[in-house]
Amino acid sequence: LFFFFFSSRRRHTRCSGVSWARRCVQETGTWGIQYQLFIIMPPKKKEKSEPNVTIPEGDPVAGKKIFEGECSACHALEGDAKTAAAPPLGKLFGRAAGATGFKYSKAMAGSGIVWSDKHLWEFLKAPGKYVPGLKMSYPGLAGEKDRADLIAYIADS
Repeated sequence: LFFFFFSSRRRHTRCSGVSWARRCVQETGTWGIQYQLFIIMPPKKKEKSEPNVTIPEGDPVAGKKIFEGECSACHALEGDAKTAAAPPLGKLFGRAAGATGFKYSKAMAGSGIVWSDKHLWEFLKAPGKYVPGLKMSYPGLAGEKDRADLIAYIADS
């Protein structure tokens, strides 16, 4: 959101001469200054379309073990996003990427992703390829079973 503020002096029609400002105040009670405020909104982000993939059934118990081994060094399910090393992943589905108080990269904030199991499936395979310019330095989970289990765990949280 950008604000531009301009001011310009404008004489009232009855105010003229060298001492127009003093006369203007005496006659009208105003200085005759005109203010204009322009608000320019940034363009709306395009929502990234959901990938056309089929996700196998996952095991949340196995997903918890994967989360603790792969993700918990940086991520948590709950907590303050402003002070965390990475954004919390609890209640992830349905949330727009870059929507918490965490300081996201421009790439993630402008990705247009609204998290779903399908987006997360593709993201976990290769995060840097799915969102180029991402700050997260995680190579990804290659195994389909591991990704399905992790998604089931995050969905249950």
